[in-house]
Parts: sequence; structure tokens; C-alpha cells
Amino acid sequence: MTSLAKIIALALISIIGFYGAAQEIDSVKLKKFDSIKQEINTVRNAEEALVHFKKRLKYSKAYQIDTKIIESYWDLAGVYVELAKSDSAQFYYDNAIQLSRNLKDPFYFSASVVNSRNVELSIGNHDKVTKLVYEAMDMLKDSERDKRMKNNLLFTLADIYTDIQEYEKALANYNKILDLTKDPGLLPYVYSSIGRVYGSQQKLDSAIYYYKQGAEMFKANNVQRSYSSVLKSIGALYSRKEEYKAAEEYYLEAKAIQEKFKYNEYLGGTLLNLAGVSRHLKKFDRQLDYLLEAEKLLKDSKDVEMLEDLNFQMMTAYARKGDNKNEDKYLERYFSLKDSIFNDRKAKAIAEIETEYEVKEKDAEIARKTESIQQQKRINLIILIAAIIITILLAITLLLYKQKLKRERLLFDKQAELNDEKVSKIIEHHKLQNVKAHITGQNKERERISKDLHDGVCGTIAGIKMKLEKLVENQNNEIKGIIDSLEVTYDEVRSISHDLVPKNFQEQQFIELLKHVIEFSVKDEIKANYEFYPKDQLNTVPEDIQMNIYRIVQELLTNVNKHSEASEVFVNITLHENNVINIMVEDNGKGFTSLDQKEEAGIGLKSIRKRVAAFEGALTIDSNSKTGTSVSIDIPIEQKVRFKQYSYIN
Repeated sequence: MTSLAKIIALALISIIGFYGAAQEIDSVKLKKFDSIKQEINTVRNAEEALVHFKKRLKYSKAYQIDTKIIESYWDLAGVYVELAKSDSAQFYYDNAIQLSRNLKDPFYFSASVVNSRNVELSIGNHDKVTKLVYEAMDMLKDSERDKRMKNNLLFTLADIYTDIQEYEKALANYNKILDLTKDPGLLPYVYSSIGRVYGSQQKLDSAIYYYKQGAEMFKANNVQRSYSSVLKSIGALYSRKEEYKAAEEYYLEAKAIQEKFKYNEYLGGTLLNLAGVSRHLKKFDRQLDYLLEAEKLLKDSKDVEMLEDLNFQMMTAYARKGDNKNEDKYLERYFSLKDSIFNDRKAKAIAEIETEYEVKEKDAEIARKTESIQQQKRINLIILIAAIIITILLAITLLLYKQKLKRERLLFDKQAELNDEKVSKIIEHHKLQNVKAHITGQNKERERISKDLHDGVCGTIAGIKMKLEKLVENQNNEIKGIIDSLEVTYDEVRSISHDLVPKNFQEQQFIELLKHVIEFSVKDEIKANYEFYPKDQLNTVPEDIQMNIYRIVQELLTNVNKHSEASEVFVNITLHENNVINIMVEDNGKGFTSLDQKEEAGIGLKSIRKRVAAFEGALTIDSNSKTGTSVSIDIPIEQKVRFKQYSYIN
């Protein structure tokens, strides 16, 4: 399987969820996820996969679908593993672990721990993984799904003990898994891992036995990559036993599988092993053939030790043939690699010594600073005691003086307090009267304009319409057109009149105003759905932003009425914890199917763009004839809104 295929497989697993675990998603969101799901089949490399998964992560966060967010973290980490960027992979695995921990979801938490183990163990974080494994085990229950996950956690724990060479503890955990499960998907890995432990303990016959058990199960399950890897391990064990004929048979079978399925990352090492066995079997021509084939595969390899082995075997093979030119060529390469390895190890050793020295220096410096701090604390204590004594003496003196002044100032203070209270009341009364007068004047002026439009212009238009309707029976269609135009004008003037009525955001809840404008603005034949989250926090957003959101929603719904031919519209307004408000308006209409429609809709969108730009926001429009139109707007809030603690569990 290629790296790209592994990325695609990982994506499909995360989309369907583990063992059917999923959150309920409404039809509009599910439709969007289905379209994103199909896009993974078109990616051509890891970079395109990153773009796809980041898009899915953004959509999951926008709708706060926590399980999809976790699965997106897994996908992104998997791609970064393919790109050999362990820091980035660790970052996304840590995010998945933290979110699933916050959700108190034992299955997703355990799966995140298991998925992250290879990255963490590769950088030496054995203690971290061990703690996470035990934390996950405490969360799991006794369901069949949780039991399977416990076995995976035990397997992870056994791998940790193998890495740190605590082989008895590793074997105890592997054997415990064998007692607990007969899962054919897990058992071959357990048998192979037991073989690896016995191989490390030089118990070669036992190692071969367990590797063969694992190989048979991998073959039965048609897991070719793991099957070829185990065959190679069995060949290596026979080589260590100096049973080179048997070793050759297993290496050849592994080679055939790796060539068939193009497992080139394993094939180079297998060819080197075959070359070594051929040398012991005195098949020198075949040895050189294997080495030349391995050289082609390993030309871009970064594995210095494997390249060192290749050049050493090439050097000895050409020396045996008496080809001095090639012998010198590969001898020079061999010593160059040898020096490189030596220098790397030397640099690493020096770095370790320097680190140890720096640690000791820091420890000594910390000890000196600690002693200095303790001494300073003693001095400060003495100064504090002296200050307390002086303060007590001053306090007694001041107390006696204040008692003398108290009686004289008591009457004066009471009188001053009464005067201040009267002045404050007068000032507050005047301020309140001014504010009320200003607000009342504004509201009366808007009500006057609204009333004049409604009672004057609307009444006049209605009267003209009635007179024209009496004439239409004996006249041509032109008068009917005039009547229709008057009807539209009447509705628009009535709408303006409605909009001019003051929207008092201090006396009415912002959410209630939004519900009102949606229900009023959307035509009867269009079903309106809306969702606001979190409502309490949205009601505390600054009033200027509330007003702009109100007008934006109003304008977007006007566009839906005029242009979409939709049967349903969905309005979602979400305040995220990073103090960004997301406004999403989606319809199932015909979308922008022509240039004229885009220009016509664009007229209404100009004012929206200006409003969004005024708050340094961002606007995105997605429209096509199959799925309708989706408008997404993000508006940042300078004033921080305090969030309550909400549970993410649906």
C-alpha cells in the first residue's frame, strides 16, 4: 500500500467512526459532510490531503461536532506521520486526547491514546504514554467494544515494556491479551511481538515459534505487508542460528511478496539480508546481484547504517572477484559512512556530556539561589517584625489623636454627607431627564416617519390601486401591470415603515429580535429554520454589532426571497470562545446559475460586504445549482464575552 493509499484508508475509517460511534447530525450538515467525504478520493499527495482534512476540521469546529473534530485531528496527525513531521503529528494527537478527555468519552480518549503511541514512543515519551494508558483503562467499562479497546491498551503497554527492555513485564501483558481475546485482527500482532521479545532474550527457538504463529495468521487475514515483515524477521533468526538455507527460504518468500505489492521500504533490507545469506552459502554471483538490486532501491535512503552494510558487502564482493577499482570505490564509501556514523555518535555523546554538565551547573545555580532566597527571607522576616512593632506604636498614637478629633468632626461630617447626597440626587435626576428626552425624541421621530409612510403614502397607493382595479375589467394589460407595480411599491413602503420602528436592543432580547426578523422576512412558502448558540452570551454582544448582525440577516433573507426559489432556509448564528461570531445562512434553492443573477444578487450583497468590512470580518459565498447557496460570515468582537462552562456531550 502506498503512502497516499494509507492516507485515504485512514480518512475513510475516521469518517465512518470507530465501531459505529457517531453523533447525530442534521440533514443539512450531513449533506455537507457527504460532499467533503467524496473529495478525499481526488487527492494526489499528502499536501492535498492536508488541505482536505483542514477543511473538514474547520467545518467540524464551525458546527461544534466534537467527534468529527477528534477524527479530523487523527487524520491530520496521520498525514504528518507520513511526512515524517513528528512534532506536528504529536500536536494534533494531543488535541484529540485533550478534547476527548473534556468530553469524558472513554472510547474516543482510548482510541486517541492508541493512535498516538507510535509517535510518542519514537521520541522517547514512554512515561507519558504509560500514564495515558492507565487513565484510559480507568475510563473504560465492560462492554464488548470497551473490552476490545482494553486489549489494544494492554498491547500498547506491553510495547512500552519491550522498548525499555523490561521483557518479563512485556511478556506478562502479551500473555494476558492471549487469555482475554481470540480477536483474529489483534492476535497475529501479539504473537509477533512475543517473538520479538524472545529474540531480544536470545531465545531463538521460542522466537521463531511465535513469529511463525503470527505469520500464519497474517497470511490467513491477507495482511501482506505485515506477513512479509514477519517472514523477514524469521529469516533473520535462522541467520543468527547459522541455518542459512532456512533463512534464505524465508527471505525469498518475503522478497516475492514485497516485489509483488511494491513494498520498496522493506525490499531494500530484504535484499541485503539475502546477499549476506548468499555469501555464507558461497553463492557469490547471486550475492552481487542482490547487492546491485539493493543499491538501486537504496540510492535515496537516509538510513546510514543500512547504507554502510551495503557498501561493506559490495566492497568484499568485488574484492573476492579481484575487481580492485570497484573494491576501492566502495571501500571509500564505506569509510565515509563509517566516519559519518562515528561523527554522529561522537556529536551525540558530546551533546549528552554537555547536557549533563549544563544540568549539574543549573542544579548548583539553583542551590545557590535557593540559599540566597532563604537568607533574604530571614532578613525580610526581621524587617517585617520591626515594621509591625513600629506600626503598632504609630497606631496607638494616631488612635489617641483621632479620639480627640472625632467629636469635633462628627457633626461636620454628617452635615457634609447630607449636602453631598442632595447634590448627587439633583445631578442624577438631570442626567436621567436628558437621556430620556434624547431617546424619546429619537423614537418619536422614527415613529412619525413610519406613521407618515404607513398612513399617508401607503393610503394613497392603496386608493390609487382600488381605482385602477375598477378600470382593469375594460382595459388592456398595461393597467394590470401598473396595479402590480403599485402592489410591489406598497409592500416595499410597508416594509420600510416596519423597519423604521425602533428596535430597542436594551429592552428586548437580541435573540428574540432575530427570531422576529426571520419569521417576518421569510415568505410563507419558504420554511425557515434557525439556531442560535449560546443564547445567553449572544444577548450580551455589544449593541452596534447586534444591530449590524440584524441588518445582515435581514438583507440575506431578502436575497433568498427574491432570487433563490428555495423551499427551505437555515440560519445559524454561533459565538465561539475565541470571540468570533459566525453567521451562516443556507438555502436549498437554485443558486447563482447565470451572470445576471450573480449581478442582481450582488447589489444586495454590497451593503453586507461594507458592514462586514467595517468590523474587519470575513465573508464566504458558496453557490451552485445542486445544493443552493451558503453564505458564511465571521465577525470578531473586541469586547470579550464571558462564557459559561458548557458540556460538549450531546
